[in-house]
Amino acid sequence: MKTIFSLFCAAAGSSSLDEIQLKFSFKNNHLSGDLGIIESPGYPGYSSSQREYWTIDIRPDEFLRFTFLDFDIENDDGCHFDFLTINDEKFCNDQPSDAFSETTTTGTSTTTGWSTTSMANSFNEENDYVSSYVGHVEYTFKDTRLQFRSDAMFNYRGFQLKWEKLSYCGFKLSNFEGNLDDGEAEFFKARKRIVC
Repeated sequence: MKTIFSLFCAAAGSSSLDEIQLKFSFKNNHLSGDLGIIESPGYPGYSSSQREYWTIDIRPDEFLRFTFLDFDIENDDGCHFDFLTINDEKFCNDQPSDAFSETTTTGTSTTTGWSTTSMANSFNEENDYVSSYVGHVEYTFKDTRLQFRSDAMFNYRGFQLKWEKLSYCGFKLSNFEGNLDDGEAEFFKARKRIVC
């Protein structure tokens, strides 16, 4: 395995994993503790061709709650261009908003220009895009991996998520306020009986 890593580093012209991650524009973060904030790279205003991952491990008596504090990622029906995933669920804007910046490639040059409209709006809170995801809560009941990906063109404000580990024993089904489907609710009740 060490030989394969050495060959990969040599092919990439890098001597460490950090250099490879920087070269290929991706970063993997392992989060510890009981709570924190996750932001898209460069928040507010992510750039093109970004890949970033976050991993949060939990104990058998814990689960995770994610609260969307801010959210503005390129809108498209299948979240193909820019998106955030929490485990296997993809998130992107549910309606169009102004791009924060645009990257244009012509011939051999690439430029990133800031949208005059978007920059003006960023200083005027009345015109700021507010996603329906702001305030939205997601729960996960296993170790969780988040991924942010942006394509090579339009860039938006990005996202902020608050994450926190919660205990089955200190939480009631009614605390979910209808945010669980029937299968998740049954899983929660069964798991609580086992660990508490």
